[in-house]
Amino acid sequence: MSEIYAVDTNLWSENALEEVVATAQICGKTLKVGLPPNGMKEAPWKPNDGCVVATSSRFVCGAIHACRLLAYTNGIEVDDESLEWLDAELIPALRNLENVFNGPQNIKIAPSVVPGLDDAFSVILTAMIPAPESIEQSQARIAVAKLLQVAEKMIAKKERCIFTALAGIECRQALKAFPVGTFPKLESNVQIIDTSALKVLGRKAVGQEPENGQLISSYIEQIIEIAIETAFPGLHWPDAKVMRCVNEKFGDFQCNAPMSIFKAIKGKSKSIASPHGVGEAIAQAIPKNNIIASVTVAPTGFVNMFLRDNFLAAEITKLSTFMTVVPPDVQRAFGGIKKVLVDFSSPNIAKEMHVGHLRSTIIGDTISRVLEFCGHDVLRVNHVGDWGTQFGMLIKHLAEQYPDFERNPPDLTDLTAFYKAAKARFDQDATFADDARATVVKLQAGDDQCRRVWQLLCDISRKEFDKVYARLDIQLEEFGESFYNAMIPNAIQLLENSALVSYDQGAAIVHLEGHSYPLIVRKKDGGFGYDSTDMAALHYRLFDLERDWLVYVTDLGQAEHFHMCFEAATNAGWVQKDKHKLRHVGFGVVQGDDGKRFKTRSGDTVRLVDLLDAAVDRMRESLLERVKAGKCPLSSDEVQQAAAIIGYGAVKYFDLHQHPETNYIFSYDKMLSTSGNTAVYLLFAYARLASIIRKAKDEHHTDIVATLLNNQQPTPLNLQHAKERALAFELTQFSDVVVTVATDYIPARLCDYLYKLATKLTEFVTECKVLGDPRQYHRLLLCHATGIIMRQCFALLGIKPLDRI
Repeated sequence: MSEIYAVDTNLWSENALEEVVATAQICGKTLKVGLPPNGMKEAPWKPNDGCVVATSSRFVCGAIHACRLLAYTNGIEVDDESLEWLDAELIPALRNLENVFNGPQNIKIAPSVVPGLDDAFSVILTAMIPAPESIEQSQARIAVAKLLQVAEKMIAKKERCIFTALAGIECRQALKAFPVGTFPKLESNVQIIDTSALKVLGRKAVGQEPENGQLISSYIEQIIEIAIETAFPGLHWPDAKVMRCVNEKFGDFQCNAPMSIFKAIKGKSKSIASPHGVGEAIAQAIPKNNIIASVTVAPTGFVNMFLRDNFLAAEITKLSTFMTVVPPDVQRAFGGIKKVLVDFSSPNIAKEMHVGHLRSTIIGDTISRVLEFCGHDVLRVNHVGDWGTQFGMLIKHLAEQYPDFERNPPDLTDLTAFYKAAKARFDQDATFADDARATVVKLQAGDDQCRRVWQLLCDISRKEFDKVYARLDIQLEEFGESFYNAMIPNAIQLLENSALVSYDQGAAIVHLEGHSYPLIVRKKDGGFGYDSTDMAALHYRLFDLERDWLVYVTDLGQAEHFHMCFEAATNAGWVQKDKHKLRHVGFGVVQGDDGKRFKTRSGDTVRLVDLLDAAVDRMRESLLERVKAGKCPLSSDEVQQAAAIIGYGAVKYFDLHQHPETNYIFSYDKMLSTSGNTAVYLLFAYARLASIIRKAKDEHHTDIVATLLNNQQPTPLNLQHAKERALAFELTQFSDVVVTVATDYIPARLCDYLYKLATKLTEFVTECKVLGDPRQYHRLLLCHATGIIMRQCFALLGIKPLDRI
């Protein structure tokens, strides 16, 4: 038998590729890609699906005809100018031959099993047209149904036959004219064939709905990709990105690709004259699925899609039954589990943590929590400033002020005052300053007494840091600057070996294109600074700790420094492009009402502990006023506990809901407001939700949690009211938001989502009576699911929710 060649496969439609490759697989034949070696160069005509195959003597155009050629196992070539070939050759071959394939599957030909089958087969192949609506309106529908019924019976008997395979392939579009489930066996068979073909093509099949752990947006993007490829064969459009509709009345999701696609094909297509035409073509080509309810095209060409209510309801029922949020599929979303290092907080020894440390600490903590939730291996690193020239004056001052420090360690609770006193002596006393410089040299040389004083200062500082971390529920592993001292020479040597280092008056420097100053990896006097330490730390983290992703959370003022370090590491060959990701997350300044850095009235930097104390005190006063007014049932002890939880949460959220890179004005009044995008509003909304579920149990004898736990097949959620649906849809968007935050490291997106969810909840409970309503079960189910998502959001933000306020 002559060989068969697939010509210009980049021009074939997705369906044509699938059909022909699937048929070739079933027939045990291999398609060669390209033109036959006989000098033939161009097919006589170009079919709409772009599919052209060739033998040693002729071209065959169109996927249907290519499939027949492959299936006609005697290899007799016939004229392919009309569909008469079907009746004249293929059907007799199917009837008369019993075992015509020598491939591994050994597929047999099955004769017709009902009268009129041949006629039905002929009609469907003759009448087959792209849109299933045309089948609905034609006489072919009866024949199509009969053909599919026969195929269904044959598959049910587990018969492997070429007729069944061809029926499935040829009638895939026809199946769209019937509701899902009408021909379940055949539908499953077609999906298996398609999946097999796609695997050969290196593509991924798309099921009727998202797989477990798959993001809804990702699934819709796959559907849109298929629709674009079907509507515009060979275009290979790289961006089928979908997003939430800005205006919810137009849809749940939107694809904006038609406008840019139109620009790409303008002048090349006579049938499409506008972006709207592109959108219509994509909308008509969207494959059948179980989640999209309707598709409309805006005048601009944007494709708007509403999800099915029953799909949303099923997702919420599943969430409620699981009682917890299932993390997104780490393989799908990130390509697998990554070893991540997040460098954040990083206060300096012998200095108080101030309001500037707040941003790094809580932004880094939330990024870590999100990455951990997604399944990554996260190492939280506290790069404490425990080394440097300032330690000479600190050690000298402590040794002189507390000569008995080893037997009676001083209680330096006010580290700021201690540091200021040492700095004042250094600036005003030349002898002390000289002694301090000498002390630094002794410390770096390993002097025992200097090391003991240094260790004492570190221990005292760490004790104060831990008090703040405990209040904010922060977990960190300390790797101070001193940890990397011994690694610095090797890091510099590696940079020198890479020919990146030059020398200026004895200093070793690394010049980087586009930057006005170099990295100084070794000073003129042979000492090391921040650049040296950070390059050594970077090398250690990539090679010794074998981290895939490094995330540094510091103020924006250090952005260029870290980008230079990343560039130097890349130029030195330390960074593998396909494996490593190095990111700096910079944050802006916390300002006072005057627009300048937030300070005390005396002009000092605001201590973080003082800021936290003030937030708790103000919240306590607010709660006590509510108690007096009869709006709050809490006892005095409960008020104290709630004030701390809400106060700390308010401080965190007020910072986190800002974009990291923006400066913001610190305001206790705005932070502790019970309305707007604040932690207080969100915590009150959650407490109201908890109250509804609690009252359902205590006053209406309906424990929704127990009902779900005790029923293996709970009654599915039924959505009827518009506010029910709006809340349900918002709940399904949680995983998308989490993956986004785990990718771009902007916690504000999670805050915005939680606020929008709380707003939808408030609208729902305001317009939809829950307790005592005939729809009480369904609305309690929604409340329960909302509580699950809200608790997870609070956990990722490091905020503890309260059931009663």
